[in-house]
Amino acid sequence: MPKLKSLSLALVASLVSLSVSTAEAAPSNLQVFYYNQSDPFIANFNQDLLEQAKLNNVNVKSYDATDDAFKQSEQIDLVLSKKNNNDPLLLNLVDTSYAKTIAQNLRESNSAPIIFFNRAVDPQVIKSNATLWYIGADAFSSGIYQTEILIDYLKSHQGSDRNQNGVYDLVLLKGEANHTDAIERTQATFDSLNESGLDYKVDFTANANWDFQKAFDSMDRAISKLTINNIDAVICNNDAMALGAIMALNQYGYNLKDGDAKKFIPVVGIDAIPDALEAIRDGRMLGTVCNDSERMSQIALQIINLNTRDENLVSKTIGLPVKDHQIIVPYLKVQTKAR
Repeated sequence: MPKLKSLSLALVASLVSLSVSTAEAAPSNLQVFYYNQSDPFIANFNQDLLEQAKLNNVNVKSYDATDDAFKQSEQIDLVLSKKNNNDPLLLNLVDTSYAKTIAQNLRESNSAPIIFFNRAVDPQVIKSNATLWYIGADAFSSGIYQTEILIDYLKSHQGSDRNQNGVYDLVLLKGEANHTDAIERTQATFDSLNESGLDYKVDFTANANWDFQKAFDSMDRAISKLTINNIDAVICNNDAMALGAIMALNQYGYNLKDGDAKKFIPVVGIDAIPDALEAIRDGRMLGTVCNDSERMSQIALQIINLNTRDENLVSKTIGLPVKDHQIIVPYLKVQTKAR
């Protein structure tokens, strides 16, 4: 069974921590709009944000759209319509095309930073108003990194072609069909596999929509269709789906905690949520890619505290490049190393 590579999780435990300056006068309120707080990554981000806000004397009011674009638009419109409201906003949109409407509805009195995060919006929208910012990560690079973890494993392990048919037989579980991150992560997977020189086939693919249960059901169908001996690896666009796939494998005695090394099928995800890190530690999951929610929440509060439109000042403060008010937080690989 895989054994944790000590350096990899040490990196997650000791990610560069950018402390939010308390020398700046922190705003008393921050209004945060989430697409769905039941999403494990969003739940993790919210926890990080609340911890950082407490340290900086910022009161956080959050709104959960429960993946309902109409509900979220009403929530945002209500806040923007309040004449005396000038609280900074942090926006994780259900429908990223709504960012244009938000930008158009801003009054001159809305001078506080308005920050879109995690779900990429049209860069032209960010350019349209100097109070707008975007904090996110490069979805394409996350797909490259997770596939590199898998490729390294397959190349270094004899017998990883489990049915010895000369081809690596893969299952691919994707996010929402039209979601930019799902599209880019999936394309990066195919690009990386094609460049690797490995012979492979994607024998089963499904849109499990970032969801644990949908991934469990999809993986169960994959096993029923292909049989478990004809699956060499599972690639998932996020960790929630990876954990759902692992749970389905568990039903067949595979990928159990500290289980039989012959009954391990490599599964990779993206986000480095706590449950995925635990699965990596106990050998149920091969690897993930850290989407650094702590760093994102820190940067958001730094921008709010600075209350500036100067991207050079923001760049100097956070230690990352800023271009057209957009900040890309790097991913990190987190993986196991087999005995």
